[in-house]
Amino acid sequence: MPLHDAQRLPVATCRLQLHREFPFGALTSLVPYLEALGISDCYCSPIFLSAPGSTHGYDVNDYRRIDPELGGRSGLEALHGALAERKMGLLLDFVPNHMGINGPGPFNTWWQDVLEGGRHSPYARFFDIDWNENAITGRAQILVPILESPYGRVLADGKLTLAFDASGLAVNYGEQRFPLRPQSYAKILSELGEGESDGGGPELRRLSIELGTLPRPDANEDAAAAKARATRLDTLKRELAELLERQPRLRERLDACLRRCNSDHAVLHEIVADQHYRLASWKTGVHETNYRRFFAIDTLIGMRMEIPEVFQECHALLARLVREGLATGVRIDHIDGLRLPRQYLARLQTLIGGGSGGARPVYVAVEKILARDETLPTGWQTHGTTGYDFITQLSGLMVEARHEQAFTAAYADFTHSVPSYAEVVYEKKRIVLDELFANAVNSLTDALGRILADDLSWRDLTQHELRVGIRETMAALDVYRTYREGEEPMSEEDRRIVTAACAAAIRRNARLDPQPFELVRDALTGDYPGADGPPEERRRLAGWALDFQQYTGAVMAKASEDTAFYTYNRFIALNEVGGDPARFGDSVDAFHAAAADRARRIPHGLIATATHDTKLGEDARARLYALSELPHEWFDWVDEWRRLNATHKTMVDTHPAPSADEEYRLYQVLLAVWPPEDPVPDDTFRDRIRQYLRKAVSEARQNTTWIHPNTAWLEAGDRFVDAL
Repeated sequence: MPLHDAQRLPVATCRLQLHREFPFGALTSLVPYLEALGISDCYCSPIFLSAPGSTHGYDVNDYRRIDPELGGRSGLEALHGALAERKMGLLLDFVPNHMGINGPGPFNTWWQDVLEGGRHSPYARFFDIDWNENAITGRAQILVPILESPYGRVLADGKLTLAFDASGLAVNYGEQRFPLRPQSYAKILSELGEGESDGGGPELRRLSIELGTLPRPDANEDAAAAKARATRLDTLKRELAELLERQPRLRERLDACLRRCNSDHAVLHEIVADQHYRLASWKTGVHETNYRRFFAIDTLIGMRMEIPEVFQECHALLARLVREGLATGVRIDHIDGLRLPRQYLARLQTLIGGGSGGARPVYVAVEKILARDETLPTGWQTHGTTGYDFITQLSGLMVEARHEQAFTAAYADFTHSVPSYAEVVYEKKRIVLDELFANAVNSLTDALGRILADDLSWRDLTQHELRVGIRETMAALDVYRTYREGEEPMSEEDRRIVTAACAAAIRRNARLDPQPFELVRDALTGDYPGADGPPEERRRLAGWALDFQQYTGAVMAKASEDTAFYTYNRFIALNEVGGDPARFGDSVDAFHAAAADRARRIPHGLIATATHDTKLGEDARARLYALSELPHEWFDWVDEWRRLNATHKTMVDTHPAPSADEEYRLYQVLLAVWPPEDPVPDDTFRDRIRQYLRKAVSEARQNTTWIHPNTAWLEAGDRFVDAL
């Protein structure tokens, strides 16, 4: 059961989005107003150091610092003082799943160290990276898909340059900095040791030799040796910087050498290609990124919070803030991305002061989207979720269930299609698995194939069969993820979910051999190799199951929230994060039953009517809830609008744009957001609708995508909005 006690329990929270234009100081000035509203606790977006200018804070790049753009420690203390004076609390949003790795200069020092030191950097184990050899280079490199164009074109255009600054030698790309490995230093500096005999020549030669002979990382190297090597490298780089500061002519020769390298693309490529990373076009990341990402965002890298050292390093400041009373509760972002969520929550309570010695727990809420009839897993030390499920219960109360068939018929008449929402999600999962998570599926396939190579009963299964079994089982899951931890047995509920997914995958692929699907099922549940299987094989398969589980939440989110929600447009008030568009209204009794169940199981979970993730605001949804009571008026309106606006569409590749589905969604949006005080909208409103339609059609991935924009289709949508 979730936790029912806490050192402080929030009563009414207001979420505040902090950023450079709304820092701690701005929030502090609002505290009296929030108190007057009855708010007991301010619920803040992430406050740890994030990308410069970040508007959200979820791209944290240093867990050990409070973001100075928000006001730093002093700003937080001032906010705390204003809250404490009114006996109000502060709920902090914390992001354990991922870090940001995209920013100017030496952005994210841990990541920079990995780029410089490779797989045996002291921080390499902090990030969830697959260090298998790259097929192109034959070396274990991190793919960095950051370039605006293919690598060769960027190189030829002179957009990659070698440079030296206080942090050492690096490849610069715009404002981004990529450090060179020590052996590259030796190669460049050795050229400076020849020629005129400037002062500092002997010291330069010594540094060049030491950098060139610095012990290379070794697979058996322990953490202490790795840190010692990293410390020595930092010392040598500092000595080099000091030498160049003392010897201006030597610095001039270095700059001249770098200019020669930058002008010779063959030489420059040789240096760039010799690094622990491979710079590539941003499009390459879609299929080949070799690290776990947050959803499909290349600039947000997954963290390995299951490793005690990583957990401690990332949570030390958070724990200090809680123990000092500056924070009175924690909201955990994307709990489904963690490898071992139950273990994580137990460690969190122990660290922040509520998990040992009989102390009362600290309030913790988790961002977890529950499917219909799903409950939080047993044993999680949390007070509940962040309340997305309440939005679904609210829509069930407000939407007129008896008009479902009428709205379904109207949607079918307008779009000439009657899709099943479950099938729409399945098809979208297939698309995102192929387009956004192909490398994850390939990695899972390769790993399972390596495990089975030692099993004579299964080694004849082909990579193709395994890949299809993995992809189709993942696509068939009807929840965000399951929660088997390690070699322990899978819970009966999760076993039921995986078994049902396997059966659905076999049914949808009736022409294929069912054995690969059944193997994937049994590997996930632990039935294969079973309790009597070889211990090493059991351990490796349990690890494989954890890898599988970490990806399914992201796949479900991208397929449902970010794709299906924009293509299944029967009644878009239901297309909400945590919602179920197939569920058209419910009874008053069902709403009360859900409230009673919540009071019994998770009485202190958050109850949200809107979040930073919701697709529509509360007022927009409220209008559409009311619309569910007026089916016939709605049908008359959309039929008239369709006839009036048919001439405003544009033929794009023999298809009218926008499509009927896009048009039907647009009419609902317009009704939901039309300003009541102004029958003739201004340019700001018109532009906002244009941008919304562009976003909706791009997310839908039917007629255009973010990666490959169909400009003609997008411009046709702009013209349609202007004409309306």
